[in-house]
Amino acid sequence: MDSQELLYKYLSGQATNQEIENLNDKLLQDPGLRTKLLLETCIETGLREISMEHTDLSDRPELPKSNFFTVQKFIGFAATILICFLLIPFISNENKIATIVSSENAAWESSLPTLLGSQLPPGVLHLKSGIATIKFHSGAEVLLESPSTLELLDPMKGRLLSGSLMVDVPESATGFIIETPESYVVDYGTQFSVRVDKENKKSDYELIEGEIVVHHPYSGKEVRLKEKGRIATIDNQTLKMTHANILEENIVKKAHILRVKSNKHARSFIANDKLKSLSSDLLSVKKSSQGKWDQKIVINFNIDHDNFNNLKSVNLRLNQVLPRKNNSKARLPIKSQFYVYGAKSAYTKWDDIPVWSDAPTTNNSELLATFEIPRSQNRGHHLITDIRLIKFIKNHQGKTISLMINSDSKPTPGVSPGPAHCFANDSHPESTGPTLEFTFYEEI
Repeated sequence: MDSQELLYKYLSGQATNQEIENLNDKLLQDPGLRTKLLLETCIETGLREISMEHTDLSDRPELPKSNFFTVQKFIGFAATILICFLLIPFISNENKIATIVSSENAAWESSLPTLLGSQLPPGVLHLKSGIATIKFHSGAEVLLESPSTLELLDPMKGRLLSGSLMVDVPESATGFIIETPESYVVDYGTQFSVRVDKENKKSDYELIEGEIVVHHPYSGKEVRLKEKGRIATIDNQTLKMTHANILEENIVKKAHILRVKSNKHARSFIANDKLKSLSSDLLSVKKSSQGKWDQKIVINFNIDHDNFNNLKSVNLRLNQVLPRKNNSKARLPIKSQFYVYGAKSAYTKWDDIPVWSDAPTTNNSELLATFEIPRSQNRGHHLITDIRLIKFIKNHQGKTISLMINSDSKPTPGVSPGPAHCFANDSHPESTGPTLEFTFYEEI
């Protein structure tokens, strides 16, 4: 059912609770639909008032008087419609400070509108994948690269909470400010980039062209960057200057990423052991209302690296894909919660038929990380990290580990078991399977 049909069913009082919930989701994403709802409500209210007045006066013998009051009511109705038309531009643009002007395979997690062309009020945007350009109404354009979190403050100010962005500031927006958790930068008509390392509480400002001033509130210092490629690196305590060429050399020499795949040792388990419900290309997780359709994932990784002394971080990468059956996600919670456990002993029965009772459980595992997926998201990659995951891997250096992933987010009860969240397995035709990514900060 399209948006227009949902709107008319709602206004006529015929919409079900599920249809009202679907309409709410569409209203959040579509400012045009919100305007349409306002106009239709005004029209419907005015017509209802005229109808009621006509009914009240139909039994009266004095037609002229009846006509007079009907004309009065019509004039009142017309005034209501006029007010609606006058209010629509005001309501549509009230407190809007930016617009999404480009979207390159962007996947969002945000309560703000995220469709291309959406007018944005102040609020927080989470870009999970892809690239998007946000133009502030001052004229400043922000190219946001995933994964990033950007808070829109006003037409002349934004705050990057994590990730990276590039800013292009025309003359009309001179003085545009980008804040980070550690500092802020004031632009004087230029291009610059910002990177926020949330884990290490560090921010980098790089001048691409023009001039910027970087402020460090903790120390009270500020630096003015005028040379292309100059970088100001800031944490809670210090402000350091370097150059992009030097920084790139350090990265080449020190940064090393090691990726470990499951090598076909990843599978799904289902509580009722009905394997026809599973696909070998997919890894699926589900928490059903009755329990018998519960699904969870077990993944083995061989941690045979011989030196973790210089290990900086570990990410578990999962690529979310569409399930085989496109069941309605409206029955899911707005956000589903997932848990990553490390089994105390590795799962070994890869040559056997997967049986639920053979899989690791929460009783014989330890919690390593959590992550969330909004029900509106169908695809995208998820990078899961936690200090507990790093510690678990260090404790199992040189061994094979089993990670178990499950969920406790139940769908709305119904006849069907509800939808599952699916991730690519190694055999998936389009996406790569589960991967552990190790980052070292020395050559190894």
